[in-house]
Amino acid sequence: MSLASRISNFLSPNGPTGSESAEDVRGSIAFGDGVQESRAGYFEVGSKKRKRDEQGFTEKGKTETRSPYLHCMLAGGMGGTTGDLLMHSVDTVKTRQQGDRHVPAKYTSMSSSYTTIFKEEGIRRGLYGGVTPAFLGSFPGTIIFFGMYEYSKRHLLDAGVHAPIAYLAGGFIADLAASVVYVPSEVLKTRLQLQGRYNNPFFNSGYNYRSTADAARTIIRKEGFSALFYGYRATIMRDLPFSALQFAFYEQGQTWAKQWCAGPNIGLPLELLTGAAAGGLAGVITCPLDVVKTRIQTQVNPPINGQPPKSNTLVRQSKSSPSAGSSRRGLHPRSPSALPTQTRHISTSSPSTSTCKPGSTTLDTSSILTGLRLLYRAEGIAGMFRGVGPRFVWTSVQSATMLVLYQYLLRELDKFCGRHFKEVRKVLESSTEHPEHRHPLFQKMEGKTVLPIREKAKKEKKDGKPNAKEPKSSAPPKKEKVANASAPPTDPNSMFKEGFLAAVYQEREELPVLTRFPPEPNGYLHIGHSKAIAINFGFARFHGGQCYLRYDDTNPEAEEEKYFLAIQEIIHWLGFKPFDVTYSSDYFDKLYELAERLIQVDKAYVCHCTDSEVKLQRGGENHGPRYACSHRSRPVEESLSEFRAMRDGKYKPKEAFLRMKQNLEDGNPQMWDLTAYRILDAAHHRTGSKWRIYPTYDFTHCLCDSFEKISHSLCTTEFILSRTSYEWLCDALEIFKPMQREYGRLNMTGTVLSKRKISKLISGGVVRDWDDPRLYTLVALRRRGVPPGAILSFVNEVGVTTAVTNIQIVRFETSIRRYLEQTVPRLMLILDPIPIIIEDLPDDYLEEIEIPFSPPKYPEMGTHIVPFAKTVYIDRTDFREVDSKDYFRLAPGKSVGLLKVPFPIRATSFTKDPETGLVTEVRATYEKPEEGVAFKKPKTYIQWVALSASHNSPIKAEVRIFNPLFRSENPDAAEGGFMNDVNPDSQEIYPNAVIETGFEEVRKRAPWPEEAGEKDAGKKPGLETVRFQGMRVAYFAMDKDSKGDRVVLNRIVSLKEDASKGG
Repeated sequence: MSLASRISNFLSPNGPTGSESAEDVRGSIAFGDGVQESRAGYFEVGSKKRKRDEQGFTEKGKTETRSPYLHCMLAGGMGGTTGDLLMHSVDTVKTRQQGDRHVPAKYTSMSSSYTTIFKEEGIRRGLYGGVTPAFLGSFPGTIIFFGMYEYSKRHLLDAGVHAPIAYLAGGFIADLAASVVYVPSEVLKTRLQLQGRYNNPFFNSGYNYRSTADAARTIIRKEGFSALFYGYRATIMRDLPFSALQFAFYEQGQTWAKQWCAGPNIGLPLELLTGAAAGGLAGVITCPLDVVKTRIQTQVNPPINGQPPKSNTLVRQSKSSPSAGSSRRGLHPRSPSALPTQTRHISTSSPSTSTCKPGSTTLDTSSILTGLRLLYRAEGIAGMFRGVGPRFVWTSVQSATMLVLYQYLLRELDKFCGRHFKEVRKVLESSTEHPEHRHPLFQKMEGKTVLPIREKAKKEKKDGKPNAKEPKSSAPPKKEKVANASAPPTDPNSMFKEGFLAAVYQEREELPVLTRFPPEPNGYLHIGHSKAIAINFGFARFHGGQCYLRYDDTNPEAEEEKYFLAIQEIIHWLGFKPFDVTYSSDYFDKLYELAERLIQVDKAYVCHCTDSEVKLQRGGENHGPRYACSHRSRPVEESLSEFRAMRDGKYKPKEAFLRMKQNLEDGNPQMWDLTAYRILDAAHHRTGSKWRIYPTYDFTHCLCDSFEKISHSLCTTEFILSRTSYEWLCDALEIFKPMQREYGRLNMTGTVLSKRKISKLISGGVVRDWDDPRLYTLVALRRRGVPPGAILSFVNEVGVTTAVTNIQIVRFETSIRRYLEQTVPRLMLILDPIPIIIEDLPDDYLEEIEIPFSPPKYPEMGTHIVPFAKTVYIDRTDFREVDSKDYFRLAPGKSVGLLKVPFPIRATSFTKDPETGLVTEVRATYEKPEEGVAFKKPKTYIQWVALSASHNSPIKAEVRIFNPLFRSENPDAAEGGFMNDVNPDSQEIYPNAVIETGFEEVRKRAPWPEEAGEKDAGKKPGLETVRFQGMRVAYFAMDKDSKGDRVVLNRIVSLKEDASKGG
């Protein structure tokens, strides 16, 4: 995208929405509005209309980006400041010419003025006089300007404001915000430029300041603080049209350059030329505004009764006014009594700095319009364009330098930070308002599906750690709240930057990108749908667009309200917010009108054939010759009458239906006169009994896409043949035609995803319901505790191609495990506890031990305190009645370490239940060495939970371990069907598990992690967000069956097995 567009869209609250190729970057300056629209005019949503912006289209072969605000501000600050400082000497010449009041004028042509100042006054205080305030104002001013410009412009465009108005308003808002910084610096800079060197013997400007600080101090003391804002309105009036004209000229120059080069890559020379021409032309046109601004800023308020004035109201010069030149020349005030009056009235004619030309008009106004009128009357056109040569050179070079350098620095910042876009949206959160009310653009990406994950709190350091080696410690240090971990640092947008989806966008690089996710509300979404959600919502967000959630509710016989609610809830859980929630039924009236139009153009007819007859017409089972239905040639008026009879209830289901008149000779079955409307005796959940005829998917889908101006209709490859009929119907009705492209669907092996099969598992009592954690519906995965970010990360890892993706469960769980490892805390949990009584510790022994929630490489999770007492619980698998050489955990006569406990314990004896044969108790000793004896580190450490009533330890829990629901990778291939492949051991329950006390803090600080839809601060997190790693056991989450003090945990995934560990 063009440089000027990027500048105007400079301040988006989102992150970048795309990526630029190296060729794009070399050939053009891409500023990444992310907001252009390539389809003009009105389009309808329901019964309302929206106006689409047709401005600012992107050229083919380019990808737009929205860089982070910080990047834009830094790049703009450095680029703008560099351009300003580079041309400061030319600006000085321009200022001298515009402020020269000598008769005759001392500074005339640009070259002679430049040479004169250089020879007489040198560089530092001559040509570069005022460079210090110029820098102090330019850098923060351009930072603020670029930031506010991008922010305001992007939001205006996102709200549907016409592009030129958005650019104009954005420039005004940006100038207004930056003026607080740069106007005072402009006043100081202009006066010091006009003054030149201190005690300047070569040019009597009327000013004589030792330095920038002295100038500021003198102006404030003698004229008041408001004097620093002389020309405030004049500056705004100059800069606003200058910026607007600069961007407009640049865009047109870019267009001509690309036409000349027959492509988007115009090269650096033309980039510099277009930038320079834009700035130069805008500078020439706005030169009169600059002249007036300069003269207003070099005015000086006369003191009133020896006191600085309280406002910048200019006093008209009287005949008795003292000479400004005589009052200041060569003097520097040392005391209030010695302060010069600095009275200097600006004449529109060209007298000396001391006296006005007889009869001349004084410019005693701060109004830009009044100043222009007075200037024109007194000096004519020549006076209004004084200094136009230096201004042309200055604005040309400064503009080219700023724009090209800004683009380069911005690209380098994006590359250095390892991303090409962010969520302007807090990230990119998409508006949920109805599309009539907002422009179909965006967000603040996302969001975030595949958006970078943001931490919600800052980590704070502990005051200190207790000495764990002391038998008893004092009260634990006061704990401070620390942040939950964020998601793993992976690129969440890689699948949009390259491969299939990148190629899809390159096919149709028009903005804004509008996609849709169109589920049928007849069941719960499963893991395969997560790919469709991530692609449609993520693709739109990545390119700065929006995604609709559209329910394909054209079959009232299979739809239920619970499915509508569940689908929307899952989408929000995954971190996406639909641009709007629509229904195919919203368009029933319009679909019916188009069906009649299709009949009227002889592209549809009413058919009364049976199902078997239609099959024969299409070749039958033996793929014989195809032939037309006898009703195909009926007159248009007859088909129209019959269609209306269908609507009015004349026919029963299957007695009549509307067919599209396509192409029976086409080898694509989707062109064999598909059904457009059929009769159903069912009330619709939204339209009631209004309709007896309902459109089919083949008729509805493409038309609804067209109504909503979907730019990219992304679906699975099972619809690849439907693309032909999709495009045929849009062309037949002469309506907007979206681009449909197909990707391979995601399948999970080792399970079943079919609604029919899951229903059979539920009715057969194999699983509890659709959200049973052993299933792979998204509601089941959510209940199991799988984070939404882990699902999106998995989809991103798998990637997108046109091939069907069959993924094993183990690979899915590996991805989840990798995600959880970095994002959830660690606690000690015992599945099957047995008590260990440490006999040589006192009965009231209590030691408080600080344990981190995570490994040292993730310190942001913080620490917590757990009690260590005489009785602790360990897992039954960590004790053996008979020791062996290859066993390193607890056994009679063997020592083992307890995690974070200072010293190991040694088992001395144990007790068994005579009926069950199970160990019920183990006796041990605490192996604290005597003073002076070296401590021997044990070979193995195991988890434990202490018995301490004062700490409410341990916390009891029921733990559910879920194993694969089926025994094979392909349950459908099992003899007798998938029900015969059910694993009888798919669930194990440990009713007496115990957890350490840190669980309560983990529960309070949920969600873990703060990611996707679970980070919504205004919504109470669900129990499934209480996730943690049970050390040496597995990853767990709370189940919705938890009530009050009853804690129920689900195993999310197991830990990685380490074969190298013995025992």
